[in-house]
Amino acid sequence: MDPYWTAAGRRVARRVNAARWAEWAVPGAVLWSIAAGCVALLARREGWPPGAVALGLGLGLAAFWLMAAVRMWRRRFSLAQAWVRLEAVLGLHNRLSSAAAGVGPWPGPLPVESGLRWRWGRYGVPLPLGVAFLVAACLTPLPRGTGPTAQASVEEPLSWSEVAAALEHLRKETLTEPEKLAALEEKLASLRARPQETWYTQSSLEAGDALHKEAASGLSRLERQLQEASAALSQAAASGSPESRAEWAQTLAALEQGSLPLEAGQLEKLRQFQPGKGGGPSQEQMQQMLSELRAQAAKGSQALGSTEAALAALEAAAKGVRSELAQGVDGGVGPGGGHEEIPWKLEPEAPLPAAPAALPEGGERAALGDVVRQHRQKPEEPATPATGPMEGGATANPGSGGEAVWKNDLTPAERAALRRFFR
Repeated sequence: MDPYWTAAGRRVARRVNAARWAEWAVPGAVLWSIAAGCVALLARREGWPPGAVALGLGLGLAAFWLMAAVRMWRRRFSLAQAWVRLEAVLGLHNRLSSAAAGVGPWPGPLPVESGLRWRWGRYGVPLPLGVAFLVAACLTPLPRGTGPTAQASVEEPLSWSEVAAALEHLRKETLTEPEKLAALEEKLASLRARPQETWYTQSSLEAGDALHKEAASGLSRLERQLQEASAALSQAAASGSPESRAEWAQTLAALEQGSLPLEAGQLEKLRQFQPGKGGGPSQEQMQQMLSELRAQAAKGSQALGSTEAALAALEAAAKGVRSELAQGVDGGVGPGGGHEEIPWKLEPEAPLPAAPAALPEGGERAALGDVVRQHRQKPEEPATPATGPMEGGATANPGSGGEAVWKNDLTPAERAALRRFFR
């Protein structure tokens, strides 16, 4: 076979076969892109894994294109058909087919023109529209929880948010050691990693409260130690005695302990102050530094929702009310003036127990319900009711029958003795 006409025929065959494959593949790709866009919207709304969705859609497209290739292969355009096409276009009058069959020579090289043209209008509009629909389905923002099976957004418990805010503040201000903060942040991250439907179970809430208490106690301890350090600094600077210097050193050592110790850099700045020795920072500078550290610790406690500030405010308000009540309206106590100071007590005073009555001889051995003592008592003479007319025309009636016996003839003490006897 002639190499020139063989290559020319194969080029024509490949072009025709590609057109036959595109006849099935391109419309299928347009339909696939529309279906894939719908699936992408559904997957984003329902929260399906994007990797699995993309893999499934890719396998579907590959399977469809493979089906188009198999269909094209069954109807493929052969080399002999390509030579027939060239003979018809170039007017060679079967010279290529005859030469391939061994009848006659191959014609000389000629400019090859197959007469085939691509109709891009059939695929140039639908295919870009389908691809644009798929891209829009993947990038368009969707509101969360719009589907019937979509899970609603769950807000994390308040204690978790407070701990996160406090840890962020401490890390920003470099108040405590980063390793301690990292340990608390790891515990908080483990709580947040739990499924949202278990955030408000008893175990999750108890774990969050324990973490909240741990952070709150650490900050409270740090704030208290900073206040003690301020007092120890003032005493050491004033006296300069060995005892005060030792107390200052012990206070600094205590700042290294606890769940939230003071940051090493800040602690080193505090150790630069040596009471009774020259050089180094002044007392005013150290007090300013301690004041700033206490303010930062207080902000961390406020982020945790600590009630210490609220209790302090209530105590101040109570003192103000007591002072106003003590002063009175006109500044004095007495008629027309103020009132006596009201004592503020958390619990009422318990009354003193009454002295127990002495038991008769042998009474300590009596069982519950036994008669301990009996005595005779002369009945009291009932007052004789008036039988005459009363004011307004009414007449007093002493009673009759059972009423006269039980109500008028027996005293209360006798009725009580009868009840005890017949019980």
